[in-house]
Amino acid sequence: MKIKRSYILILIVVLVLVLAVRYFTSPKVKSLQVKETKIENRVVNKTVSASGAIKSKSTVNLSFPSTQVISQITVKEGEKVTQGQILAYLESSIQYQSTQAVRDARDIVLRKRDLFVSDRETNEKTLGGSDQYEIRLRQYNEEVSQAEASYQAELARFQNYYITAPFTGTVVDITKEVGETAATGEAIIKMSNLEDLYFEINVDQEDYGSLKIGQSTEISLDAYGNRKFQGTVSELSLYAGDIGDFTVKIEFEESGEFLPSLGLTGDAKIVVDTTSQEVPSLYYDEVFYDEEDRPFVWVVRNGYLSKYPVEIGLEGDIYTEIKSSPEFPIVIGLNQDIELAEGYKAAIVPN
Repeated sequence: MKIKRSYILILIVVLVLVLAVRYFTSPKVKSLQVKETKIENRVVNKTVSASGAIKSKSTVNLSFPSTQVISQITVKEGEKVTQGQILAYLESSIQYQSTQAVRDARDIVLRKRDLFVSDRETNEKTLGGSDQYEIRLRQYNEEVSQAEASYQAELARFQNYYITAPFTGTVVDITKEVGETAATGEAIIKMSNLEDLYFEINVDQEDYGSLKIGQSTEISLDAYGNRKFQGTVSELSLYAGDIGDFTVKIEFEESGEFLPSLGLTGDAKIVVDTTSQEVPSLYYDEVFYDEEDRPFVWVVRNGYLSKYPVEIGLEGDIYTEIKSSPEFPIVIGLNQDIELAEGYKAAIVPN
């Protein structure tokens, strides 16, 4: 009897184990909580975004073409200047004296010729006639031309000792002080035209292919928080930069309330495609794709989750255009960590 009891106990244990294995390994219908989402009419936009900064169409770093001590800086940062205005001098007393001497020599030759011309009648008699007079006048004119050429050459050398404004604008930076030595080609003064600013970004080759002149742009500047500014694409570079990106210039739209400042940074969002008007749409993450990249949405059909193929239009940044509407409730999971699958029971939770 004891042996039979042992066999019975062993049989019971084996039976329990078999039932447990079958329970945990047999397919079961799971139940998930989901929430319903609705197709709504909205404008769908696809954009290209990039960071950038405000720049001026006319910006230049000014330097001296020779090395010397700075004698005078006649402007301050933020000061408006006019084209041709002298902005800074180098120590140039020796060069000034040399230029002055050459100018005096030119003026002497000019006065001799003018006196000769003013007393033509007397000079013709003295020289023996008009032909001899014309020969001597040509000699004077040649001397004047040579003296003028010498003076212009000396003046050009003297001009190396000062900086002038190449256009009307504003001094935005001064890197040296009076008494310091300015090296040849070293930037001393930076000036820009602050009335002709634009926003510049760089985009990669993939995004560059969808850009066109005139596309609408929304600009967010770091200094202005959530405030948005409107602009349009005004220029696209014709070649890639050193790292393979392309430069894009964006003009600000006229606004009496906004005065852009040089150097402000921010982000630009260029609308590269749009539905223009409101169309049926879902949020981009409410549309899914199968292994063959065919779009579908999750629906609840007779209490169970099911994939429902849909036809889509423009895939925007936030919304995706839906061209076919299922007759069943469209749902999404309450928990993004749980992957939905066909055959699950679905409990729609009220929004």
